[in-house]
Amino acid sequence: MDRDLGDKRKARRHYEEALKIYGPLAQQDPSGYHRYLARTLNDLGVLDLRQTRRGEARQNLERALTIRRQLAHENPDAFQPDLADTLNNLGDLDEAQKRVEAARSDYQQALDIYKGISERDPNKYAAEKAKVECVRPANTMADGSGRSVIGYFDILVA
Repeated sequence: MDRDLGDKRKARRHYEEALKIYGPLAQQDPSGYHRYLARTLNDLGVLDLRQTRRGEARQNLERALTIRRQLAHENPDAFQPDLADTLNNLGDLDEAQKRVEAARSDYQQALDIYKGISERDPNKYAAEKAKVECVRPANTMADGSGRSVIGYFDILVA
């Protein structure tokens, strides 16, 4: 238990230090450092969520989302998977905060991105697509069908 807490504290210190470095670098050279800033914000947001620091999680994930939307707009092939990852994490946060409609929207956007990638390359990001389709609780699934995990798995293998 102490070890996990220590590892999370250490991780938090590392993320915060990285933000101090990447923030100014991203201002000076957005094309070179925005991706690293967004990844750090996303990862810190996930850590915040796991530690039930939901206000901080939302702030970090939304900042990451803004940057990743911009990057994905500029270079979809390179950055759409990162955008989907942040949307999925934001969906997890919305779900934890009982914001069902927002979670549905986040998950659906992530799923749409993964489906688009899968159409071009069926094996690429199949696991991420399956995670969004299968693992999410039925009450937050975007189609509102209430189907079980098995129902979503059947769709994937059909």
